[in-house]
Amino acid sequence: MFTLFSRLDWFFKSHKKPYLIALISLIFIDIFILVPPMLVGLISDGIKASTLSYKTFITLVSLLFILSLINYLLGYLADYHLFSNAYSAMHEIRKKIMEKLIKQNPFFYHHHSSGEIMARSTSDVSSIGDYTGFGIMTLMDSTFYPLIILLLMLRISWQLTLISILPFPLLILASKYLEDKIDESFSAAQKSTDKLSAMVLAHGKGLRVLRAYVQEDRQEEIFGELSKELMNHRNDVSKYVSLFNLTTRAIPGLSYFLAMGLSSYLMAKNQLSLGSLISINLYLGMLAWPMMAFGEYMAVNQQAITSWNRIEDLLNFDDEPLPEGDGEIPGNIISFSQVNFKYSESQGIEDISLELEPGKHLGLVGPIGSGKTTLMKQLLAIYPIPEGLTIDGTAFKDLDLGLYRQGLGYVPQEHVLFSKTLKENITLGEDGDDILEVLERAGFLTDLKQMPEGVNTLLGENGINLSGGQRQRLSLARALYRNPKLLLLDDTLSAVDNLTQSKIEMHLKNLPQDTSLVIISHRLSAVRNCSEILVMDQGRISERGSHEELMKNKGWYYDQWLKQGGSDEKTPA
Repeated sequence: MFTLFSRLDWFFKSHKKPYLIALISLIFIDIFILVPPMLVGLISDGIKASTLSYKTFITLVSLLFILSLINYLLGYLADYHLFSNAYSAMHEIRKKIMEKLIKQNPFFYHHHSSGEIMARSTSDVSSIGDYTGFGIMTLMDSTFYPLIILLLMLRISWQLTLISILPFPLLILASKYLEDKIDESFSAAQKSTDKLSAMVLAHGKGLRVLRAYVQEDRQEEIFGELSKELMNHRNDVSKYVSLFNLTTRAIPGLSYFLAMGLSSYLMAKNQLSLGSLISINLYLGMLAWPMMAFGEYMAVNQQAITSWNRIEDLLNFDDEPLPEGDGEIPGNIISFSQVNFKYSESQGIEDISLELEPGKHLGLVGPIGSGKTTLMKQLLAIYPIPEGLTIDGTAFKDLDLGLYRQGLGYVPQEHVLFSKTLKENITLGEDGDDILEVLERAGFLTDLKQMPEGVNTLLGENGINLSGGQRQRLSLARALYRNPKLLLLDDTLSAVDNLTQSKIEMHLKNLPQDTSLVIISHRLSAVRNCSEILVMDQGRISERGSHEELMKNKGWYYDQWLKQGGSDEKTPA
């Protein structure tokens, strides 16, 4: 019942002042709200005995009015602090999740789908918000409040108090059974939410493909099945929560029935006054809310426990985070010395040795799956840093990688564009200067002239209103905008025509002298002017050298060059 409270103690401790104000307000509310039945009993006995003066009557009624007014003000204080803290809890947990997502290497995302992350960042976080606000209020109302009621009832009649609490063990038994059912059904509902969210995200990106293969009806059917599965699990949650609420209403009703029967007997024996009967009757009515509050708390608590388990699973995922060294970047020569790296059990790169000096242009070619992109990603430092990767002899893991990445420009195979304006996609929200120059260097200026809104053109989800080639060139413009010291291009020219490729290559040749370039391409013409070309095969370097040297070797590079329409004649660099 209180396990989640202790697991969230880091939050309650950091917000103890507003919670203290809320709890004190609730305590006084619970005390003041119990005074009116007592006063009503006194008024009733005074009227029956003809001992109640007009002045006393006015005093008691005025006291009732003042207590009600104070309770309303205290209720405002309690609600404000509790529910504002609930939003604070959701805010801080989302920050923790975001910090986790940003700092983790890509292996983390191999184990958690986008839909799962979205569901845990929204639905599960909202469940924690319900607990830290409404849950704490109902916890207070179902513990302290009924305790005071029973003590006041005990002052009036111990027999009535005893018979009123006789049905309560049934509530405990029902709670134990139903909380397990709520946990089971809510967990299943959240997993269904994960799957449904993942499908919506995937279909948003792949809508063109689905339409091209006329899969709309089939995908609607699958979506309907997932939605129905979620509906069924949510119905199960509602069923068990409703049973809980029924139990918490029926048991106070049973207590009320037993107490009224006994009170009638005691009045007949002149062992209970009319005023005491009225007070007991009012207190029994008040006892109904704490029992219902207990049911509400147990339902909110169990759902919040399930959600917190899912969030903790995300936050405590056993993964090797990216290193956070604080060393300054000592120089510019990046060295691979017999570097090995693997994606879990799959093939990676083996025994890679090379040096990348400032201004060097390095080409990476080879068959599909040969390790080209894996090698490039080591330069991004987004995976666990392998041994042997250094800058001027200083290991990558000892460097300030944030500072290092500020000097990178990267264009991946899968181009990521945001639902922002074209300019915001290039500057990433910075107050940038004129971006027309980088658009020219990326070969996008001609396309821009055809857009009525120019750089303020709003792009669709992931650039859905752009062609593949336009997305590539826009991603290249973003990389060039940063004036990088190291430019990484992963098959960036695959979707452009030969004329556009030639223009882009001309601009790449004119990069600043201290800017290094690493380019992956299946078009060998895109790397022919590189100072060094590596041919990758099964994670290893099978050939290396300039274009002319590789042509003389007459290996894989030579064969591919001829297959792509190149000449075996000596070509100037």
